[in-house]
Amino acid sequence: MLRKVSCPALAVTLLFGIWGVTAARADNPKLNVDDFAPSPHAGDILDILATRVPGHLDYSGGAWFAYRQAPLVARGFEGEGEVELVSDQLVGDLQFALPLLGVASIGVNLPVLLYSSGDDPATVNPEWSQVSGAGLGDLRLSAKVRFWGGGNGLGLGAAQDITLPTSVGDKLLGAEMPGGLTRLIFDYGCGGFVLALNAGYLVRKAATEFVPSVGDELVIAGGVKIPISGSGLELLLSNQTRTLVDDPFSGERATANSTRGGLRIRPFSNLVVTAAGSAGFGSLAGSAAWEGILQIGWETPLGDEE
Repeated sequence: MLRKVSCPALAVTLLFGIWGVTAARADNPKLNVDDFAPSPHAGDILDILATRVPGHLDYSGGAWFAYRQAPLVARGFEGEGEVELVSDQLVGDLQFALPLLGVASIGVNLPVLLYSSGDDPATVNPEWSQVSGAGLGDLRLSAKVRFWGGGNGLGLGAAQDITLPTSVGDKLLGAEMPGGLTRLIFDYGCGGFVLALNAGYLVRKAATEFVPSVGDELVIAGGVKIPISGSGLELLLSNQTRTLVDDPFSGERATANSTRGGLRIRPFSNLVVTAAGSAGFGSLAGSAAWEGILQIGWETPLGDEE
């Protein structure tokens, strides 16, 4: 006679079964080529951080969806053969953040790869497998703190993101080892207008089997939020430049730039919806040719948004 199996036990069994099968198939290098890391913290501008923080324990959460085209174009070391190793990605980022004492915020982000595809990599490396299907990405823990200012006027803060190697398989949405992005935050606010600048250092394991090169990066980024008077809309603009620490600004193989823009609306008191797009140039791993972005979130309005 068959015993009844509880739903949690069955779910755990299936999860570890999928994990084991997917991990066993992995023969591609472990590399995360998703460079769009939307901030989980309320008050930020797409992937650009600001010093503004909601009130104590005014939590926020939601989901971002990003379709990315050609985030990884690889070529052989002899200069022969060039393929879109990852030609298409659809990634959903599930997020939650908790503000503390009005000056800090801690958050978590889990990327879920909903769809991926890529060219046959045989001309670059016959041992690699063709990218396809879905999977999990690397869990990202995020914390930011304001040292000075905030709200109207100048502000100064810092942030630390830590990624954990939770991805499985050969989807190129996760690294082999933990990584981190350390950032300084400078901003200026006036009413609902916010201008923010970020300067950071991204730690990532080198991947010598790739052309272009992969390694630690310098990240320089800025964003602006502009209220559209009387409409309840906000215009969001951001720009991010990444370059290899070992060979900074030496050409498109060592540098990438992504420019994003979109609109944000709050149809109800705590519901926010954002639609945006981006264009990129440069061949650094993770630089998509273009992106389409949609966010649905829940967050308490900041003082100038009420």
